[in-house]
Amino acid sequence: MKKIAALCLVLVLSGFLANVCFSQNEAFHIELLPAKKGAVLAFSGKKHSFTVHIASDSIKTTDVPTYFTIDNQILQISCVAVPNGADLGNYNKDQQKTTLDSYADYELEYFQKELKISIKNLKREWVIIQNRLYLIWQYDVPAQKIGKLKGEELKQQITHQIFLSAIMHDQILDLNTPMFNANDPVKARKLLDDIAGSLKIFDKELDIPALAKTLE
Repeated sequence: MKKIAALCLVLVLSGFLANVCFSQNEAFHIELLPAKKGAVLAFSGKKHSFTVHIASDSIKTTDVPTYFTIDNQILQISCVAVPNGADLGNYNKDQQKTTLDSYADYELEYFQKELKISIKNLKREWVIIQNRLYLIWQYDVPAQKIGKLKGEELKQQITHQIFLSAIMHDQILDLNTPMFNANDPVKARKLLDDIAGSLKIFDKELDIPALAKTLE
């Protein structure tokens, strides 16, 4: 499993991302809390917090706090710091679209120029989930030389990648999943939609131990 997670890191991580979600104004502490039906991923900051629910009986963690394997589907849930601490929370819909489009453009350029990933059939779609605007962007990854990672031959080829991105306070919430040949794209999209639909927002720091008890 570590090999798959490591491959995912190579193909997904950008220069913005880190183990702790942060921006100029606020840092989030991340905790995965077991629940009766799956788990709750909590992002707790001093002024703002949020949670998402992952509904699955098979949730495996990796060495990176925001990476998981859900029923053999790799999943990343992360925040992206926006330069200069922009007050994204007060942006109107058009401003949000401009910001999210620019974010996707930046990431795509990074993937292609820095990670040398070929991208084809790029698609973008705007959707509203629980009154929040999301940019869905996805693309195919043509067959290419997989190579080696840490001395091990990589056995799987990523064929497609889906992202759901939304404004979250002064940051960008990003849900994404890479797909291999064995993965079902409909199931993968539903996983992201369900997680986005479970989003709960709090204008305070979370009491993680108290929250954990309510999920028992």
